[in-house]
Amino acid sequence: MRGSALFLSLAFFGAWAEAALGPEDVLRLTLERPRAAYEGEFEVGTLSSGRAETRSVKVRYAPPGRWRREILDSAGKTRMIVVSDGRSEWVYDVRRSMAWKGEAADPDYKLLDPDEEYELILRNYELRLAGTEAVAGRRASVLEVLSRASGKPARRLWVGKDGLVLQRRAYSEDGSETSAMRFTRVKSLGKSEDADFSFSPPPGVRVLESRFGPDYMDLDEAEEASGGKPRLPAWLPPGYVFESVNVMPFKGASLLHTRFSDGVDALSLFQYPPGARLRLGWGRMGRPKETRVSGSRARLALTADNLVLEWKTSGHRFVLIGPLSAESMRRVAESVQDK
Repeated sequence: MRGSALFLSLAFFGAWAEAALGPEDVLRLTLERPRAAYEGEFEVGTLSSGRAETRSVKVRYAPPGRWRREILDSAGKTRMIVVSDGRSEWVYDVRRSMAWKGEAADPDYKLLDPDEEYELILRNYELRLAGTEAVAGRRASVLEVLSRASGKPARRLWVGKDGLVLQRRAYSEDGSETSAMRFTRVKSLGKSEDADFSFSPPPGVRVLESRFGPDYMDLDEAEEASGGKPRLPAWLPPGYVFESVNVMPFKGASLLHTRFSDGVDALSLFQYPPGARLRLGWGRMGRPKETRVSGSRARLALTADNLVLEWKTSGHRFVLIGPLSAESMRRVAESVQDK
């Protein structure tokens, strides 16, 4: 998990003496690999097209990097399963009867090492402990993450004494709340069986291999691997820096996924090969709005705590995903190099 994964991490990071730790110490813990097993259920709430939407997720985790998530629908039935045994990752869409198998991401393999990520966060954000509250029957310390640029909150985390993030609230750059996560139940586990993190597609399910390889490349490596030059934005919001590029196979060509980060939030730019036709699943997002990017038609939609902006220029199609305002998203898009 990466970028905003800092605040989506749902794992135990080891016992710690609550009174002895300051906000920077708690931040350090969230950057570590999970150390202890747990299982539970949490609710995720998002704001989409002005409507609040909530879904439940069952989760099970065991170190060093095995996990299973079951996303439930409003009736409590499983709609999607995501499983990783630390080597491979499966995504099973129950309603579409389709499954994807890919390589599991290694959280220790990335261009920004933990120290660089830590320094980037502190450069852009101020940390503050704001008392304690009870969540899912556990006492939690409240960690506030405030933007140094605006002074407004970017995240609030409720962290248990054992290191588990029991609750998270995310805010947009104008200070309005965009999403929330809260555990409704959680318990520690002993040694888990490997079978808990294995997956076999049910009979009749269409299986797609090689979803993508989660490589973290620099710009030169990506250009050599794809045969195409990454198109970068000339303007980024204050605090954002280039993080990495992934090269993914796409219908006989290569799709480039460039990531930028300010330590807390991530901004993703997908660059599709010329002539590519996209199926982004707009129906699962808020209804897209027609807009303009550099005079060309574009579509803008809200999903989870991110905006999604799609546009086309110079034969290439782009998709930008991030937690910015619509105006900032458009400004980033219009600065993307077309040569």
